[in-house]
Amino acid sequence: MRWMVWLLVAFAAAVGLALLMRFNHGNVAILWPPYRIEVSVNLALVVLAATFAALHLVLIGTARALGLPQRVRDYRARRQHDAAVGALRDSVLAFFEGRLARVERFAQAAQSNATTAGPAALIAARSAQRMQEVARRDRWLRDAQADPGTANALLMTQAELAVEDRRTGEAIEIVEKLHEKGARHIVSLRTALRAYEQAER
Repeated sequence: MRWMVWLLVAFAAAVGLALLMRFNHGNVAILWPPYRIEVSVNLALVVLAATFAALHLVLIGTARALGLPQRVRDYRARRQHDAAVGALRDSVLAFFEGRLARVERFAQAAQSNATTAGPAALIAARSAQRMQEVARRDRWLRDAQADPGTANALLMTQAELAVEDRRTGEAIEIVEKLHEKGARHIVSLRTALRAYEQAER
């Protein structure tokens, strides 16, 4: 519909221009010693309009050509981000499906983006804990420390894993650090309770 409106406007402009030029009998003289060029006003207007349109198109083309590398970088960054988000989603689904070996593989793919690296490392650490792979679990927890946005989630995960491993003193220390930061919610309180029960406190 919009192109029809623009077509009508173009036709109206062409008719108006034709009527205007019909009654215009003036000349334009261009003096460039030793040359003298004399053309009609109508031709001069057409040449000016064509020159303006050509210059406009050249400038647009140049701007797009100069901006092409940035657009390519943005496109690659978007693709990388989408792939990392998809890998994180697959990692979470694999975790709840019980396919623990696949969780770490998908989590590794999600490490390519800063926004998904922390959560992916935490879910992979949980998976490694279930498989009793302590070294891999600790490596994933170290990777999660690089993302400041997962600080509370990392502490909560470390506390729960410490309780599961019956590392009571470490669990209590982590929970208290979590509560000092104001993260007093039902799961952290239950984890604290389990840790204190293990310590017989």
